Amino acid sequence: ARVALDTIGLVTTQSVSHPERDLEYMLMMFRDTGSREQQERGRKEFSALRKQQREEDIASIGATTAKERKKAKKDAARYPTQIPDEFILFVRMMLLVRGLCAQLSVELPFVQIFESHARRALALLCPRPARARSLMSTLGPTES
Repeated sequence: ARVALDTIGLVTTQSVSHPERDLEYMLMMFRDTGSREQQERGRKEFSALRKQQREEDIASIGATTAKERKKAKKDAARYPTQIPDEFILFVRMMLLVRGLCAQLSVELPFVQIFESHARRALALLCPRPARARSLMSTLGPTES
């Protein structure tokens, strides 16, 4: 997952030390939509997870004085260092759809929708004759 995020150019201050947190963020972004209450509950759970991680990071630094703790908080901060313009537009679109679905209490499976489009896009990257040969090889020999 980290390789995919590097490919699109999304990097945070913790991408190297805690790449799993980038994936957690993406899973939170692509979670299914639902009612306002469901979305608020999901956001609060994610915020609580991030707060716990931040506290663990600060504790692992071993800050004891107020000055050391302030520096540890700064060192443990997580923020993007590189974001592609397309990603910002994509997130904006997702937030608009998520808000609309929350307003209407509609459940929409984001991952399934994007997965089908991603499959089509990946298939188009492979020339048609090669796609046909790969499909034939997966089907196996035919009976005559």
